[in-house]
Amino acid sequence: MKTLSTFKLTTLGAALLLFSTSPAFAGHHEGGEKGAPHHRGGAKMFEKHDLDGDGQVSKSEFMETHENRFNEMDTDGDGKISSEEAKAFGEKKREEMQQRREEMKDKAAEHREEKGKSDHSGDE
Repeated sequence: MKTLSTFKLTTLGAALLLFSTSPAFAGHHEGGEKGAPHHRGGAKMFEKHDLDGDGQVSKSEFMETHENRFNEMDTDGDGKISSEEAKAFGEKKREEMQQRREEMKDKAAEHREEKGKSDHSGDE
């Protein structure tokens, strides 16, 4: 199993860090779930990093969440992420996102259906 070079591993780590945390700090507006869907996700991402729930993300909390991500990617536990492990992790995350999209679509359809029933219930 070929391992990633230090440069590639650093670049991959930086990209993961950037993409997994930037929404956390961009979307924690007052009002919680208000705003566009991508902003609501940012609040959830912030909560995910705020391990002690004090409303702030400390350096140790930040580092712990990323160490956990690294360990999740390092499936063979050798302390390195191979290109195969990185690819498998990306595929897993894409599948999870697709599943969440499908669940949100189903939930939205159910909500529209319920709203339609309640809008017509008093017409008779």
